[in-house]
Amino acid sequence: MFSVKIFKEEDMNRILKSMLKNGEELKCKLCAMVTITDDNILKLKELENMDSVIGSISKNITKGYCYLGVTENEILVTILNSIDISKINNRLRIPLDEISSIEVAKSLFSKNIKVKITLRGNAIINLYVTSSVLTYGMLSQKANASEFFKILSEL
Repeated sequence: MFSVKIFKEEDMNRILKSMLKNGEELKCKLCAMVTITDDNILKLKELENMDSVIGSISKNITKGYCYLGVTENEILVTILNSIDISKINNRLRIPLDEISSIEVAKSLFSKNIKVKITLRGNAIINLYVTSSVLTYGMLSQKANASEFFKILSEL
């Protein structure tokens, strides 16, 4: 049986709020896709102090839908289960001061915007963001996508 993935703002809020440290606030939050290749998993694990920040990353949960949140110092990425998006496969905390470069490019074939984040040590995380999610409850996607790109441009 075919099931439709329905992103709900209350799920995104609950999941991202659970990642916040004491005193942290979200500047923006949105739905996206994430891809981290196997070789980049190894690079992430090699980064100094990143094990405690990123957590354990396994090959089978580094691609799929995610909720993104940006705080004063970090990008929060929650990779969702591809079968049940109310469940979490992995959580990443990307310190903004670990980012060495950001490339933003519009897709030729879709409405996605690719964000290539390169961290110290050349680990790469690819995010695919759209300003419109045509599913129930993501009314803030367009405004938060704009805010996300504004924050990235200021880094």
